[in-house]
Amino acid sequence: MLKIFKYSEAFSRGLEDRFSRKMEECLNRSGVSCAVRNIWSDFIVRALFFSNVPYSYRLFIHAVAPINSWIHSLNIKAHDLVWISGPPIPDTRCRFERKVIQRGACYIFWIEDDWFSDDRLRPSAETRVQIADLIVAVTPNLRDRICELYPGKSVIALEEPIDVDRLNPNGRSRDYKKSLVIWSGRPWAIDQLLMINDVLRRVYRDVPFVLRIITGTEKPEIRFSIPWEWVPYNRHREAEYAAGAVAGLAPLEDTNFNSCKGNYKVKTYMAMGVPPLTSPVGYNNHLVKHGETGFLLNSETEWETTLRKLLKDVSFAAKVGAAARADTIKRYSYEALMPIWAEALRRAFPEQLII
Repeated sequence: MLKIFKYSEAFSRGLEDRFSRKMEECLNRSGVSCAVRNIWSDFIVRALFFSNVPYSYRLFIHAVAPINSWIHSLNIKAHDLVWISGPPIPDTRCRFERKVIQRGACYIFWIEDDWFSDDRLRPSAETRVQIADLIVAVTPNLRDRICELYPGKSVIALEEPIDVDRLNPNGRSRDYKKSLVIWSGRPWAIDQLLMINDVLRRVYRDVPFVLRIITGTEKPEIRFSIPWEWVPYNRHREAEYAAGAVAGLAPLEDTNFNSCKGNYKVKTYMAMGVPPLTSPVGYNNHLVKHGETGFLLNSETEWETTLRKLLKDVSFAAKVGAAARADTIKRYSYEALMPIWAEALRRAFPEQLII
């Protein structure tokens, strides 16, 4: 049986069960018998989020990780397939993963783009890659990079699904005195917006708009050449915060790391019916159909021309946004991707996963 364990993220409280349930239901409908579980037990979650105990590396290593390893390994049997996402903070001991292997089960490591770019995470990633029976990468570029770094390892690429129902923009349109442009992402990635700071200034001068930054729990300290508003990130209210936006900004520097990114930000914009404006780097070239579901922009001139057009022609922006959402439902929803996952896993483990 396939057993998938997903580490919960703090900002996803209350939604992890939803994501896990959708994944489990869709995989089972696709012919793969599986169970998907969040790797935090209820009492540990309460201890972390509803008390004054600080969430720290020390707490994870000396308390949470050992307890979770013991709890979740209890029902693992020989010949099970155990798919585990990486923990939110580094744990080079890999207690749970090693228990899986000791019990005779196959260990599948689900790896995301930041594992080899963050020096804190890299040692943990390298350990997991070495002991895993199969590595699942979120993009083909990341798969190729892992194959290059670790020749001989079994690696496949499976795209990350998105909850299109949760991000449904229907009924959320709003009338603004000025058009809305958004940027959403991790606080440490906000500097990427400075790549188009001059573009924003020139466009704002002629066509004023509201720039909304959706990130973190505290207002970031960053200076733009135009006024901007901050909204704290809330995964429950993403569609609400993006309602009526004519553009979602996602400039990206062309680096080896960025070429391996899954660019979930762009996928989120598309699911919410917001036209993404991004750079033609790595996976973006696969996600976005230029001019149809979003825009792949190289130069400042292209950024400026496209942003002006969307601000001046709101009906065009709505048309592109609607096409982006339809394409996301067709290509990246749980219902679309889980059959592809199921077939890939059956090929990788034909004896364990029999139709």
